Amino acid sequence: MLLSVSKLSINHAIERKQTIEALRQNADLYRSVIEDQTELVCRFAPNGSLTFVNPAYCHYFKKSSSELLGCNVSEGDNFTNFIVPEDLALVEANLKSLSWHNPTSKIEFRVITHDQKIRWQQWNHRAIFQGRKIVEYQAIGKDISDRKQAEKDKASLRAALHESEERFRIVANSAAVLIWMSDAHGQAIFFNQSWLDFTGRSLEVELIDNWLANIHDQDRPRCQNLYQSACNKRQSFELEYRLLRHDGQYRWIFNTVVPRFESNGKFAGFVGSCIDITKRKLAEEQLARQAECDRILAEITQHIYRSFKLEAILQTALLEISRFTQAEKIFIAKVDNGGKSQRILEYVYPNSNLAECCELSRVFEDQVLQSPSKFAQLQAGELLILDQETQNQLCRHNHQSLSRGNSSTIIVPIICEQQLWGILCIRQYSHQRIWQHEEINLLEQISLQLAIAIKQSELYHQLEKANQELETLAVIDSLTGIANRRKFDEYLASEWLRLSREQAPLSLILCDLDHFKLYNDTYGHPQGDLCLRQVAQTINQTVKRPADLTARYGGEELAIVLPNTNQEGAALLAKQIRLKVQALQIPHIASPVDLYVTLSLGVAGFIPNQDTSPQDLIAIADQHLYQAKKMGRNRVFAELEVINKV
Repeated sequence: MLLSVSKLSINHAIERKQTIEALRQNADLYRSVIEDQTELVCRFAPNGSLTFVNPAYCHYFKKSSSELLGCNVSEGDNFTNFIVPEDLALVEANLKSLSWHNPTSKIEFRVITHDQKIRWQQWNHRAIFQGRKIVEYQAIGKDISDRKQAEKDKASLRAALHESEERFRIVANSAAVLIWMSDAHGQAIFFNQSWLDFTGRSLEVELIDNWLANIHDQDRPRCQNLYQSACNKRQSFELEYRLLRHDGQYRWIFNTVVPRFESNGKFAGFVGSCIDITKRKLAEEQLARQAECDRILAEITQHIYRSFKLEAILQTALLEISRFTQAEKIFIAKVDNGGKSQRILEYVYPNSNLAECCELSRVFEDQVLQSPSKFAQLQAGELLILDQETQNQLCRHNHQSLSRGNSSTIIVPIICEQQLWGILCIRQYSHQRIWQHEEINLLEQISLQLAIAIKQSELYHQLEKANQELETLAVIDSLTGIANRRKFDEYLASEWLRLSREQAPLSLILCDLDHFKLYNDTYGHPQGDLCLRQVAQTINQTVKRPADLTARYGGEELAIVLPNTNQEGAALLAKQIRLKVQALQIPHIASPVDLYVTLSLGVAGFIPNQDTSPQDLIAIADQHLYQAKKMGRNRVFAELEVINKV
């Protein structure tokens, strides 16, 4: 027991010594870091007695650490001797404000240096606690006299600049062009009277909202990006945008912006001068829209000539119409003689909120088509433009309801071979829209092109169907209904190449109806054809995998191509085929083998490689078929092994 207590005491002493050593090392490290600081650092007790000063602090006040340590800051023995009397109360109040909830503070005040000069200092104070009681203060300071002098100089320059700007305002307010001015941070600081008259807003409001506030939503991001880039580069720029006028109209503005600089070359902001270019812009837009109409028609026409796929042509048409008109919904519907429609394709403009409108869209569509007068107009090839009131009247007449709104609709008939094939419908839900002449003309032209595409597509599908029928006839044996010799050769060659790359097995079964010539001689060729067709269909049904191919090889000889099947698997399938055919019990009284029609089968299979060919596989299968016949027929032969009859 005594030994255990001794050990504990020794361990406790060792741990205490290690703790003391660690604390000493941390204190040394802290002291070395603080002493290397170029800023002024000191610590003092709550009673004002200095406990630590770093070399920078001593150097600044031209006193040694021995002269400073122990001095009481509250009694004027230390730096309070150097504080300008007017700032002393501010310093004392700052220290008293520190608490557990507010442990740090920052303060600026003036000091008197050893050479009787007044300098500005900035200090960061931090209270050090034991529990919640302040046991010490730490302060870090630096001289900020140069900064303060710069601020003073700046204030003087600002006053001079203000006087200059007043003269500028007098000149700017008498100018006919719109003028604005910003500071170095991009914030507007001036708008001339012409600008205020244009926007109809007060100077106070414009200064708050900045010159970008009244720009059209679609133009603002571009203007902001260009303006920010110019601010970063301090360079002039030009831009065009739509600006909201006091009467609620957007007018096109051409803005020339140049940087302005202070006398010392420092960037001070921008000056912008604006002129109204709406007339010129409208003329340019008219030309551009006409050019866009021509491009869209050319694109759709070229697509019609390049492609026979109607859906792709319709998709191109809807996408181009959407880009040009920016309508919220566009669709194409096929219409029968009774006025019933079936939508073929639909496009909703991105970011459109059409939850309610889309629900009512089909209802409205039905009402238009069920209106005898409107339907007759469409049949006659007349385009329909319907405003909100007309739409509501149609719905009320048919005892339906349409949500209140301000939508606009234009319906373009698609006439194909002088018959109403369908309609092209463009709808604007969110606001009343006045359809422009070039838009109407474009839609009518597109309708004509779509009619051509529809007719072309119908002819193409007829031709494609005929080609498919011809292709089917080209690879199907007309007598048996299974693949012919041409299909057999093509399929065997393609599978040979594929399996040669994959190094997978390929097998072939050759079948021959035993003594089929005697069957024809006994029952006649028509009955022989019927027998051959029945046997071929039975084999085709027994071969169940989609990749396997049953073909007529020649005369009464049939072949089965079995990809990914080894010779053993092919032999088992051949056995099943022989049994299936025998189970048909087709009478063959002239056969020396059996009273019913039977098959002899030769099987061959291996993995294709560059040293072999499809002809090698056919030759081996044919040799095995010969062996099956030689051994008595009605059997399967694969290599040297005979699959006995069951």
